[in-house]
Amino acid sequence: ALWFVRSQFPQLPIVIDHNLYTYNREAVLAFRRLGIWRDTVPLELNQKELSKRDNTFSEMILYGYYPLMVSAQCVRKNAASCSKKTGWLRLKDRYGKEFPVRNCCRECYNVIYNSLPTLLFSHLEEIKAAHIPDFRLHFTVESAEEVRKICRLFAGFWTGKQKQLPKELQNAYTNGHYKRGVE
Repeated sequence: ALWFVRSQFPQLPIVIDHNLYTYNREAVLAFRRLGIWRDTVPLELNQKELSKRDNTFSEMILYGYYPLMVSAQCVRKNAASCSKKTGWLRLKDRYGKEFPVRNCCRECYNVIYNSLPTLLFSHLEEIKAAHIPDFRLHFTVESAEEVRKICRLFAGFWTGKQKQLPKELQNAYTNGHYKRGVE
C-alpha cells in the first residue's frame, strides 16, 4: 500500500500511522529512506521511552480510542448474522465494560477498540519536551458534541488556560501505556 501511494502520488507528504511500527531508530530511518514525511509515535511507548526516542519527524495521538485487536472473525456474524454492511457494534466483557467494534465487511475483519479513550492532555508539557512537532486527536465513536468538547479541552491545555481535567472526566479515560508502559 505504501509503494502504491508513493508511486501514484509522489508529491504528497505521507504520514504513517501507529500500525507501521517505528519503535527504534533503524525503523524510523528505513521509513525516512522510503520518503515518509512523518511517522506516528508507537502507542506502546511510555514516558521514559518516548523521551529517549528521536521524535523530530513524528506525531503523537493525544486523544482517542486505541485499537486493541484486529479480528478476522466476524463479530456481527458470530453474535447474530452478517448484514454485509460496514458499521459499529459493541462487545461487553464479564465486568460490564463495553468495547466499540468497527465491522469492515468489504475485507471481512473487525477492529476492537478500548472501552475508554486515551487522554494525555494533562501530560502535554512533558510530551512537548520530547520534541514532537505534531499532535493528533483521533475520533472514532464520539458524537459531534463530544468532539467539540474534546477540542475545547485540548485548546485549553494547549494555551495553558486549562491545567487539570474536569471532574466528570476523572475516571472516564486511560493514560494508555504512557505512565506504565507495556507489561
